[in-house]
Amino acid sequence: MPSNNDLVLVIPPILEVDDGVVRIDRDFANNLTAYLAHFDRVDVYCPKAGALGSFPAVVEAHEIPGFERLGLHLLPEPYREDRYLRHRRRVGRLLEAALAKARYRLISPHAPLSWSSLAGRICVRNGWPFDFEADWDLAGTTRYIIAQMPSGPRKLHHRLRFELHMLRYRRLLRRSRLALVQGQDVYEAYKHIAPNIHSVLNIQITERERIEPDKVEAKALDITAGAPLKLVYAGRASEMKGPLLWLDTMRRLRDAGIRFDAVWLGGGEELEAMRAYAAEHGLTEACALPGNVPKEEVLAAMQGAHLFVFCHMGYESPRNLMEAVASGAPLCGFATPYSRSLVAPHGPRSPSWCATAPAPARSWTATKRSSGGLRC
Repeated sequence: MPSNNDLVLVIPPILEVDDGVVRIDRDFANNLTAYLAHFDRVDVYCPKAGALGSFPAVVEAHEIPGFERLGLHLLPEPYREDRYLRHRRRVGRLLEAALAKARYRLISPHAPLSWSSLAGRICVRNGWPFDFEADWDLAGTTRYIIAQMPSGPRKLHHRLRFELHMLRYRRLLRRSRLALVQGQDVYEAYKHIAPNIHSVLNIQITERERIEPDKVEAKALDITAGAPLKLVYAGRASEMKGPLLWLDTMRRLRDAGIRFDAVWLGGGEELEAMRAYAAEHGLTEACALPGNVPKEEVLAAMQGAHLFVFCHMGYESPRNLMEAVASGAPLCGFATPYSRSLVAPHGPRSPSWCATAPAPARSWTATKRSSGGLRC
């Protein structure tokens, strides 16, 4: 094993390129700050994000403490057979050379035909130890996505490619020296596969950003005084976040005579569809859809919210639920081991107005917390 203290990460896209300038997802930049504090050198290998604006906020490498010891290496985009096969040999040689020199190796095999999966197979072939990281239940979530697709050759193609990927995915989990998985959903999915697995939380909230107890009390007084409910969601406007189901929930609340003001903070490929739905159903005044906004605005909206309403359609560990808890915004959405664990032992509490959720193995529940329930 190399005697250095270097770390190599082969991970999903966390970089974007704007006019030749490489910028880093701000949340991952926080992770890099921690890595650079504990390793002599950190090298990141990943494709660039598919489009500008994929991340709510970005920073440049020189803004990260210790950036002189950071290497950012852009790989070609894989994820499709022709692209993957065209670049596989060259990328494989590049990754093997980098992984051979590092003492610590971190991979995140997030999709079929990903460079992270290739890096894992290179490590297994050479007998090199590696850390396997995951932030969603790939099998449960992907099977749900495929089930929503119309029948036909495309669906069959995705199903076959996914099943092949899961064979390799589980093999890498079994061969990992360490597996750090985000939250209880992912831990429950993989705890019987990985030999050394641990549930962790990627908390991006500082102590200064947590809500103060008196602000929580003020929100409770607003509700008991009959003020309109303030409802918020913050996250990508993508299919797996259930944006149209979220808007349909708002429509049902309005039709039931509930007074509320709602906002979805975050951009994505479904944002225009959301705006069209809101216009069609007369929700434009009750539901604001501004797209991406600065983190300060997100936290302010959460701290002012009476409920954080989410309709996540997959099993994952999104950070926005942690941010809501730290902001004193009670969670209201599909209950999973992850969402329940965030509010234990102060929740969850099932309301009398439970509804059936469309996603498999889901129940709709509201959860409560005390202002001291999460410490960052």
